[in-house]
Parts: sequence; C-alpha cells; structure tokens
Amino acid sequence: CIRDSTTTGTLESNFSVNVSGPVTAMAVSKTDSPCRLLVGHAPVKGKDFPIAQLFEIEGKDVTLKYKFRNTSSDGRRDWNGRIPTVQSVQFAPQSDRAMLSLYFREQDRDQPSDVDTGSPFGMNHLSGNQLGYWNWSDTDSDFTLLDASKFGEMSSLVFHKDDEESQLLIVGGKGAKLWSAVDESRRDFVRLQKSFRPASKIVTADFSYDPDTNSTKRLVVGDTEGNLRVWELEGEQWSENAGAAVHLVGKHSSRIVSTFFHPEDPNRMITADAIGNWRIWEFDDSSGEWAIKTQPTMDGANRECHFAMFSPKGKRVLAGIGENAVIWKLDEEGHRVGDQEVHIPGKVQTAAFAADGSWIVTFDGNRSLNIRDSSGTLLD
Repeated sequence: CIRDSTTTGTLESNFSVNVSGPVTAMAVSKTDSPCRLLVGHAPVKGKDFPIAQLFEIEGKDVTLKYKFRNTSSDGRRDWNGRIPTVQSVQFAPQSDRAMLSLYFREQDRDQPSDVDTGSPFGMNHLSGNQLGYWNWSDTDSDFTLLDASKFGEMSSLVFHKDDEESQLLIVGGKGAKLWSAVDESRRDFVRLQKSFRPASKIVTADFSYDPDTNSTKRLVVGDTEGNLRVWELEGEQWSENAGAAVHLVGKHSSRIVSTFFHPEDPNRMITADAIGNWRIWEFDDSSGEWAIKTQPTMDGANRECHFAMFSPKGKRVLAGIGENAVIWKLDEEGHRVGDQEVHIPGKVQTAAFAADGSWIVTFDGNRSLNIRDSSGTLLD
C-alpha cells in the first residue's frame, strides 16, 4: 500500500507490488509522470519467473506494465534452457528501453547445445556476461544484444549524467571502464574513453551533476579496502590531479558500500563503509581539498551498513544499517539535524527514491520490495 507523503502517514490508498522470484537489481526512472520501477531477477529452478518486470506508478496506482520473459514472441530468442541472472539495470535516458547486465551460467556438459535461430551474436547460446537493451514496448524486437566481448566482467552499470545516453561506465573485475557511443542511435558503446584501475577492486561509483551547467565533470569510486578516489574531467581527459581529483586513503576502515554525489551540488558527496561509518564531504575551492562536513557516530559497535544515499533534493540521508534503516534530515550546510531522525524497522539492503522524493522503494535483499512515504512509513 502507499501513503500520501503530504500527510502525517494516514493511509490513503492500498495497492500491492507483486514481484516474481528473487530480486537482484532495481531502478527507478528519473521521470515522475509516470514514474517507472524496473526490477531484475535471478532464476529459480523449476519456476517460470520473468527475467525482469516494469511497473508504472502514477498517483496512487501501481500497474505491472511489461514482463521480460525467457522467450520472445517471435520465437527468435529462447532462453528457457539457460535463464540469466540480472546483475544490474539502468533506465536509458529519454527512451522506452533499459540497459540490462546479464549473467548466463556455463552450459552443463550433459545438456545439448542450443540451436541458434539466426539472431545477432548467437542470441540462443549465450554464456558469461552479456549486455543489452530491453525494448519493452517493441514486441517485434524486445531485446537488442550488444557485443559484450570487449567489456569483460560486468557487475554494475552507470550512465553518464548528461541525459544523452552517450557514455556508459561499466564496473567489473578490479576496475571500471568508461565507454562512449559513436553514433546517434546509441546502439553500442565502442570507444574506450578511460580505464579506471585503482589499487583495490572498485565496488561503488557515481557521477556528479551540476544543474547550473547541466554537466558532469567528476566521478567518485570506492574500493574493497575502504579507499575513495575522485577523478575530474579536464577538457576531454579524466584527470587524477586536476581540480577536485584526489585519492582519499584511510578515511574509512572497511569496504566501501556507497559513494554518491549530492544531486544538486557537485561539491558535496556521501560515502559509507560496511561497518556503519558514513561521511558527508564538501570540496573547498580555496584550499583545493575535500573536508568532512558530517561524521555521525552509530549506536552500537560494528553495525553492518548496506548503503547511504541522498534524497533527490539532498535534504535527507537514507541509510540501511543492520536490520533497520534510518532517515536523517540535513540543514542547509549539510550537517545532520540531531532530533530529526526516523527509524525504519526491517532490513533494507538498498533503496531508490521517486524523482520528486515523495516516496521510496526499499528492498530487503531477498524478495520483499516495499513502497514507503517520504517519512519512511511502510505502506502495506
């Protein structure tokens, strides 16, 4: 069910969001009319679950609009024998399609090989990491497979925040690579713009966005050793030394679980580690350094942190900690307001805000997706 975020939490309307199978990835569109929720799944043996589902949320109505099934309506794509696991999902800007990162297990030796039916790149006998567009409104060509041989291992995807779908960051293996499209169709990403390879494995990444210039000029990544690195775009080159670029070593004592820039201020970012420490940083142009603005102390020692993120306007922080989640309000300077704290019972592995911040989708790490109002009240 859902509650109107303009109220104090009284129940306004009920609906359920039924997902199929274990949830492995989710995303919320940047548009709010209608707002779309994309959910990716892992297969379960003996169950006919869809690979992904697309919901539309408009007002107080939630509708399951499309299912990405194991077979296409024209029969050219048939993955029933080897259903993939969705590793990452991203809405493609300004289009009715989404980028899916898929993993196909290797063919069992006692199973016969699939027969290709003429689809590009051998659609019916895929293995390993694959990448493509789900075109949910095109029944004749519901999936466009990209040539993923050059990408290698893929664990997550991040589109460049220029709203043109022209660059794609692929995180996988030890590092990350930024690829650009070479034509207006954005059908493939073939030009390697930059390879980011810190000393330890990258596990989180985010691009900044400056609403004043409508541009993206910074990238922050976190690694398994608790280190942070910021790159700055200088001209057409990503630099490790120019502007706000920096290597922040030893600022966290555990694996990084979140790195997010403030949605409206590229000089602020939030980072969090696995043992519950999170910081809000601010870049000082005069000193050329990143300084910690907020560094709260968690109640209890070594509480596992799953993520920490800004709300769409950057006025709140939502964090999943242990078997609960917390929402903190921030003042105009980015400091935590001590008495403005909301506790959300139940584990929250990850979450996503609606584009206007009026509601939140939370995920428990298994199959439970809940919609909450902006105060965090569970809507059931």
